[in-house]
Amino acid sequence: MSKLIIYGDIHGCLDELITLRKKIKVKSEDIEVCVGDIITKGSNSNKTLKFLRKKGIFSVLGNNEDVLLKYINEKDKRALIKLDEDRKNIVKNLSLKDIEFLNALPYFIQIDRYTIVHGGLQNYMKLDNLNKRDKDKILRMRYLSPDGNTLIKYGNETKKSVFWADIYDGSNGFVIYGHQRFKEPRLSPFAIGLDTGCVYGDKLTALVIEEGEKRFVSINFGERDV
Repeated sequence: MSKLIIYGDIHGCLDELITLRKKIKVKSEDIEVCVGDIITKGSNSNKTLKFLRKKGIFSVLGNNEDVLLKYINEKDKRALIKLDEDRKNIVKNLSLKDIEFLNALPYFIQIDRYTIVHGGLQNYMKLDNLNKRDKDKILRMRYLSPDGNTLIKYGNETKKSVFWADIYDGSNGFVIYGHQRFKEPRLSPFAIGLDTGCVYGDKLTALVIEEGEKRFVSINFGERDV
């Protein structure tokens, strides 16, 4: 029986991804998906892209990939996009196949009743009819205004702000997401957050779904030789 394996934000932590796959005992028939932010910040971003392509691992688009793609594809706006040294080095070392892979990343992936996105969803969204603003929200969503309507810019949230997953009603399926870092996977009625901050020295976490059962598998930053 095949497994559906969904990885939290990898951020170029390739060694940890390899170790986590060994711990899960990934088989060729398993389906593997990443929640985006597969690159930047970690030490092996370019190698991570090549590894994902080689292993046939899928991913949705993350906000970090989106920034790099805007820099690569929108040459007339390049001067307005500020890249740090890490991002500059990634762009410098991208192959044409890497760029093709990044350009093909979708905003969401749906498998059975599960919807995989990077940031989050609002209840009004129709996945078959997303406008540009909705797509940007999907990549960057964290907190909303108390009425649940307005996206709060990162860092401007208050005690009255609501986290999107706490009011998400399941209208677009059960959502698996990343983007917002937590110490442990975050469980909401219709969503699970998987970013457990590996690149910041914490853990890389995967959600493994097999025969309808869910389990989390994690490894610590720097963990090897499983």
